[in-house]
Amino acid sequence: MSPDHLAVLFQGVSKVFSKGGRTVRALDGLSFTVSRGEAVGLLGPNGSGKTTTIRILLGLRQPSEGRVSVLARKVGFVLDLPALYPQLTLARNLAFYADLLRVPRSAIDRRLGEVGLREEAGSRVEALSLGMRKRAEIARALLTDPDLLLLDEPTSGLDPEAQAELRAVLRTEVERGVSILMTSHDLYNVQKVCSRVLVLRQGRLVADEPASNLAPAGLEELYLSAMGRPA
Repeated sequence: MSPDHLAVLFQGVSKVFSKGGRTVRALDGLSFTVSRGEAVGLLGPNGSGKTTTIRILLGLRQPSEGRVSVLARKVGFVLDLPALYPQLTLARNLAFYADLLRVPRSAIDRRLGEVGLREEAGSRVEALSLGMRKRAEIARALLTDPDLLLLDEPTSGLDPEAQAELRAVLRTEVERGVSILMTSHDLYNVQKVCSRVLVLRQGRLVADEPASNLAPAGLEELYLSAMGRPA
């Protein structure tokens, strides 16, 4: 595939850590791509290398070997740690990031409206429900009108209603041409948002399938098969 059609290129990437006097290989020759306007789910058990992959793409960690290219112009991200100040209002939080990122503050109202939080702009973040805080993190990530969203467990801890609201936001962004790479343990949400799924096991890619090839129960079967377990 031409690089012009890619948002992410991961080629033969390995990552080795030293931990407690022993060597840990978090990624082992991992290769995959994400096309422009494609939503890809990155699945795998804890310790399979999902978060390490996201952090390498963000430049927070350097690969031990291999080639990594982020070909999107602007990247938004939500990590597994909160990035909003709990004692500030939602509007003040986003104003801080807008100024930091040199984004017009007019983007704040638009993005809050898109995630259904316009009426909560004056509320302190600590007073928001977990679902609202997750959507607020997405609004922050979208401030720069990114071409690529990197999301680490975006639906973790959300009730079914909040998950549905977040799925709707992400699907809208994909329709606009935004690329998404999201890690998750939640197979249902991955299948509702993503057009393709990757499964990692011990830092290696063990499955890469278009979601359209999978029946409603097929993603669970694919995952369990990739883990070497019966469905």
